[in-house]
Formats: sequence, C-alpha cells, structure tokens
Amino acid sequence: MKVYDIINNFNEAENTWKLGNSDYLLLGNMKELKTLGVILSLDSRNINECEEADFNCKISFFEKYLFTTVNVLKYEEGLIDSEQIKIFLSNDYILAIEEESENLVYNLIEDILRNRNSCILKEKPHCSTILYHIVDKIIIKNYEIISQLEREADKIELDILKNPQHEHLNMLINLRRQVYKLKKFLSPLRYIGDGLISNENEVITKECLGYFSILNKKIEKLMQALEVLVQDLALVREAFEAEMANKTNELMKVFTLIATVFLPLNLITGMHGMNYENIPFSNCPNGFWYMAIIMVCISMILIYIFKKKKWL
Repeated sequence: MKVYDIINNFNEAENTWKLGNSDYLLLGNMKELKTLGVILSLDSRNINECEEADFNCKISFFEKYLFTTVNVLKYEEGLIDSEQIKIFLSNDYILAIEEESENLVYNLIEDILRNRNSCILKEKPHCSTILYHIVDKIIIKNYEIISQLEREADKIELDILKNPQHEHLNMLINLRRQVYKLKKFLSPLRYIGDGLISNENEVITKECLGYFSILNKKIEKLMQALEVLVQDLALVREAFEAEMANKTNELMKVFTLIATVFLPLNLITGMHGMNYENIPFSNCPNGFWYMAIIMVCISMILIYIFKKKKWL
C-alpha cells in the first residue's frame, strides 16, 4: 500500500499517516482492502462488492464517505477490455483500489510531482480534487479509444471505396461490436456524473462542486462523440453496401452486353438451321466464311456502338 500526504506536497507517509492529521491519498489492492476497511470503518457491503467481478459502474453515499467504481477501458488487438478502479472518498482521505495492470492513479501522482496537468490540484489540494482528476483522466483515456476506433472506421471506408471486399464487412461487424461494448461500459458514467454533482452526503467540498459540473459536461461530450462514432459506422456500412451493389451492377452490365452481342448471331445461326430452300449462302461453296465475316462485322459494329455510348 502507498500513502501520500495531499496537503504536504504528496510526500509519502506510509509509516506516519493518521486520520485527522492531514488529507491522504491511499493506493491499495484487493488483498489489502479488508485491512483498510477496518482502519477506515468501511461498510462490509462495499468490500464484498469490490471482491465481486462486477463491471457495472456505480456510486453509493454513506454517512462519512462515498463509494464509486469506474471502468478504465483499453483497446488492444481489436478488442475492448475493461478494468475497474474502486474509489472511497471521505473528507480527509481518498482510497483507490486499482487493478495490478492499471497505473492510472500512479501516473496522476507522477504528473503532480512533475507539475504537469495538475494546476487545479496544486491550487486546491483536497481529496475531492483528486477524485476529479482521476475521473478526468479516465474520460481522456476513453476519448483516445474513441479516436482510435474512428481512425479504424475511416481506414475501412477508404479501403471500401478503393476496392470493396467481403472481409471489409467482417471488419465492420467486429468494429461495431466493440463500439457497442464501449457504449455499454461508458453509459453509466452519466449516472456517476449526476451522482457526484448531487453530493448527497456533502463529502465533496462546495468549492470543488464546480469542477464536477465541468466533469459532467465532459461526460456528455464523450457520449456525444460515441454517438457520432455509431452513426459513422452506420454510414460506412451503407457505403460498403452501395459499393458492393455498384460492383454487382457493373458485372451484370458486362453480362448484358455480351448477351446483346450474341443475340443477333444466335438469330442468324438459328435461321440457317431451318430446313428451307433459297437460304442465303446455303448452296455457296464459301458460304460458311461469308456468314462468319458478316457475324464478325455485326459484332464489331455493336461493340463500336457500345463504346460510343460509353457503355464499355
């Protein structure tokens, strides 16, 4: 477990921290949660919820703290994956339980120590401000995932316009699945944002509530960007279907022109197959060659007409 003293420039305080002396940021894992639960007087239901593999975002208010879980998303090898950060916020501490593979809060600490992207926290070092920065970082990370999905959709669309293939449809279907999975994970963020603004147990300081109003607007913009991505994918699917229809029409056009060329030739050969007398060139020694020349000329004339009409 890591403990940082928020008021004293985020100095490490594993061995000296005591509730009531300062404001603390505590970083722990699931193994340490029960011990921390006793020290911080956490509700046993929250501890049980943390131990369950539930990827739904939630926010709960208790007498002395609020409990929230937020999904941190990753997009790797064409798949959306989710990990959770469990956060307990009180007046004098904020406890973050983070997955081992995620380092979002540690990156935040690094930014603070380097005076990078943490001006608000430097001006108002408080547990509420830490929560604001954590959720803000999650929103930024989700924006990056949406941008990455948009780039993939644009690439597929360009490939479709150049040469549509059936594999593009499989790529679109997979991308659409990932987008709907992303939507499923992000939709509860609205509920989290509204809950933070409501501040039912007044754990969030009044001077920090304005930041959470800004955060709620960022969540709305994030959801709007996601809706735009869904619409873009629908347009890409329509573009694919249109290009495939055009490709089919071009193929049918070629078959139709070939059939049109052979139609008069079939008529001529059919007439010469009749059992009648006085059929042109039927008694001529070179009649076959004359008819072959006529049929070639008819074909050439038809091809010339097609090219002039720009059908070929």
